[in-house]
Amino acid sequence: MLGILVSLAAGACNRFPHESLSTHPQPLTRLEVGERLAALAAEYERLMREHGYLEWSRYAGKSEKGTDPKAQMTALRRSEIAVFEEALELVDSQGSSLVPPRQWDLWRRGARGLKLMSDPRSVELADELEATINDHQFEQNGKPVTRSELGQLSRSKHRADRRIARRLESKLHAAAKPIALELLARRRDLAKELRVPSYYMAMLESRGVNGNELKKTFK
Repeated sequence: MLGILVSLAAGACNRFPHESLSTHPQPLTRLEVGERLAALAAEYERLMREHGYLEWSRYAGKSEKGTDPKAQMTALRRSEIAVFEEALELVDSQGSSLVPPRQWDLWRRGARGLKLMSDPRSVELADELEATINDHQFEQNGKPVTRSELGQLSRSKHRADRRIARRLESKLHAAAKPIALELLARRRDLAKELRVPSYYMAMLESRGVNGNELKKTFK
């Protein structure tokens, strides 16, 4: 259950509203468009590695002293969204004939996913859920229990240990449940507003996963 909550919170990467950019002259050559899109893809990959490291460090209680993880994440999200906005401007203004069809489609899907992820209320709820998970302190008989120790208890062959793990996790679940339920409801409403099958299907498609093909795979 803890893993589900983490996944729900993490599902809102790139979720910070950002003003659109307009930086490219008209028109660019096919080579210039290709080079810029490749550079944007590389930059986005770098940002996501940094994003993942920052989230995991906070979750594991290993954030660097003297840093503000929330401010760092806000800056990262601005940069991530700027990448998608510039790429969308390129594929729209320069014409799809300058971009391979598959690449054009992926950037377009990514930009559509951005509209879902940048919803202000979803941002607020996802941040609240993430903070609730990351900042929660587990305790047993007045002594702190690390997440590693909690994992060992939950996988123990002894039923008593597993019962302790469930009891410890239940306090976090109680705190996170109302936030998670409101976030799920907001995402469902948002998907309806944007006329997409579901929030998560739109997220998968923004990453190049074909929804219809995925359904066939799991039949």
